[in-house]
Amino acid sequence: MKSVRADADWVVQRNETHYQDFTLPTGAELIKLFNSKWNSFHDRLMEPVQPLIRLFPKSSWLTVGDGKYGQEASYLQRQGVQVCATDIDTRILRHLQQQGMIKTVDEQNLEHLTYDDGSFDFVFAKETLHHLPRPFLGLYEMLRVAQKAIVLIEPQDPHINHQLAAQADGMKEEFDALLYNNKDFFFEPMGNYIYRLSRREIEKVALGLQRRKVAFRGINSMNAEERIGDIDTSEQALQRTIMELHLKDIQASSGLRRFEYLMAIIFVTDDLPPDIDTHLSNEGWDVVNLPENPYRTPQ
Repeated sequence: MKSVRADADWVVQRNETHYQDFTLPTGAELIKLFNSKWNSFHDRLMEPVQPLIRLFPKSSWLTVGDGKYGQEASYLQRQGVQVCATDIDTRILRHLQQQGMIKTVDEQNLEHLTYDDGSFDFVFAKETLHHLPRPFLGLYEMLRVAQKAIVLIEPQDPHINHQLAAQADGMKEEFDALLYNNKDFFFEPMGNYIYRLSRREIEKVALGLQRRKVAFRGINSMNAEERIGDIDTSEQALQRTIMELHLKDIQASSGLRRFEYLMAIIFVTDDLPPDIDTHLSNEGWDVVNLPENPYRTPQ
């Protein structure tokens, strides 16, 4: 049997192909980007982590796979926490650093982080794991270097859902895929298999490591890249996008469709503020306190 190895060279090659015609933006263009209406939709995806920022205002954060525009690190930096932005390809992140947009940047392969255990309070990955050849290696590496918790935002698996309406939504997605001759619907043009996550998988990872607390939150996004320019220049396009998001949120909250993304927190430590569940619940998180393994002594 062939060894299952991390294919970092392939990931770098894929990035080279994806960014071969990419021109680094100027400082003025970056400032415009981060102040744009389009960027506010990205910030919307980050806002649910506010309870962690409020409860741990002096915490250190590591963002992984943050190499497109460093938006995750930029958001966290604006909230006043310490943050290091990483990616396997840091050309854009280094440019952002030179322009003064991000303070700390590091080149890292998420499947093999070079940091010591517990080097950061929180490790954050937004739409990163599904780009990896071996996403669970990346997940366990995040858990290894985190001292308090890891936070994930990933596409949600349409096939693993208790709600019949959401399962039907997944079936429609598969049917649509047939029209494009993409029978699994889990590949994207960059060349990677899109590994989608579910609540149950996160719970199993936590239970296997004797972690007792996880939290989940569904969220939808403005996911039409071609609209970016329209949103920034047309008030009509902006309002239409806001209304579409609002409608998706209502449908998903009512069980009529699944949320597009699953947000998940796995807490690494039990030494947490006593009111953390309340803070998270007030922000829409579903906090799950997992059972203790009766056959092992907690470490």
